[in-house]
Amino acid sequence: GSTIKPLIDYAPAFEYLGYQPSSIILDEEFNYSNGQKINNWDMSYKGKITIREALKDSRNIPALKLYIELNGRSKEFLNRLNIFPEQLYEADAIGGATTGYSLLELTEAYSAFANMGYFNECSPVNKYLVNNELVIRENTRKKVMKDSTAFFINTILHDVFKNSSYNIQDTYLMAKTGQTNYDLKTRIKYNIPKSATKDSLLIAYTKSLTLGIWVGYDKISSTTYLKGTQKQIARKIMNYIMNKYAPKNEYYNIPDSVIKKRVINYDGQIYLANNEAYAYDEYFYIKNAPLTKKEQDDLIQI
Repeated sequence: GSTIKPLIDYAPAFEYLGYQPSSIILDEEFNYSNGQKINNWDMSYKGKITIREALKDSRNIPALKLYIELNGRSKEFLNRLNIFPEQLYEADAIGGATTGYSLLELTEAYSAFANMGYFNECSPVNKYLVNNELVIRENTRKKVMKDSTAFFINTILHDVFKNSSYNIQDTYLMAKTGQTNYDLKTRIKYNIPKSATKDSLLIAYTKSLTLGIWVGYDKISSTTYLKGTQKQIARKIMNYIMNKYAPKNEYYNIPDSVIKKRVINYDGQIYLANNEAYAYDEYFYIKNAPLTKKEQDDLIQI
């Protein structure tokens, strides 16, 4: 499901293509390369939107567009995170993988965002005895992405639950949800409605705790699917565990390569703010901060 989007589309776009959260992308009617139409989850289009909004709202069409533009580099990025798909297809851009990925693989990969670009393979064993001699497990920590890439993803995924009842107080929570559906053949065979949800996933993390949750059934039948409020169970589990175990007052410093600016979005273009009431904070590469609208207009005239 959509939990793969930050890993396969957005983080590689930051890492390789120079995109940033304020970059504008067109959410419009779009097709796969084979001509098949792709839809967003709400069956609508938002036009010119920022990368931040596209990921926060889990839009399918911007995700696919970025995947196509990456031209194969998504697989390279996944490999850095210990995810090794044999083959990627355009449907993988929105989580439509043929075989999918394990919850452990996804959670490990997200921990690299939490660690500001460093991947550390997890293990249930940290030390063990060999012939009565203590052996400490080797540290697998390695740099897999720029700190700016991790920071941009973190600020966007922090927005997902920021103003909801699922947020946690006094620390910085980041999260991405995902759902999978049954294919047409399976729905017909088991008389499952089109609106049925097969899997509900949620990867959530703070600076020191990464949590992967899957909710679903291990058998397929006409009644074993997620419906109604059952689709929210993963969020409730996340909220309970994070409130109980996540350390308080953990926040991120802005990397040296990034700067925060007060901006406005005017007709699908980001400008430096001039005390406008509707201005908001956004993060940019330090050498790519926006101009005010007047400065931009003057530059165009020149």
